[in-house]
Amino acid sequence: MIPLLWVDVETTGLDPRRHCLLELAMVATDASLEVEARVAAVFPVAPRVMPPEVRAMHEANGLLAECRELRRTMTTIMAIEQIDYLNDFAEEFSGRPIAGSNPSFDRAFLRRYLPNVERHFHYRSFDVNTLAYFFGVEKPRPATAHRAMDDVMSDVEFAKSLLTKFWPVVK
Repeated sequence: MIPLLWVDVETTGLDPRRHCLLELAMVATDASLEVEARVAAVFPVAPRVMPPEVRAMHEANGLLAECRELRRTMTTIMAIEQIDYLNDFAEEFSGRPIAGSNPSFDRAFLRRYLPNVERHFHYRSFDVNTLAYFFGVEKPRPATAHRAMDDVMSDVEFAKSLLTKFWPVVK
């Protein structure tokens, strides 16, 4: 294996042109899929367009409440510092393939809303769903559904278990 930069985003829908980014998590792993570093951020957005099922999901998991609270308390300087920190994190692990459950979806939202973060990823990607499909295994759901860090850590652990079981080169 090669070192990867795992990503998960939570959004207000499926279309980056119409919907917005609510949360981002990034986890850097080494060649053995051991976690080297991780970062997460919730964004102070006021979603205008959100399908009812997405709104219900993010109300239930508390993400929309966090976004609302940040809109009330986060200053512009704090928001700029948050984006700078995410960019610095991605830059530190620059050149690694983007990995996750659907990295092309995540990359599309990053390209739209955080292009300075997205530009640090290698053009290749590692999709754990494709790996599960290849091995004929169903991917388990994380305990806390649709929160970025829980989802990305679940993906890392799932990939590690699959590769350890089916590709014993990974230790």
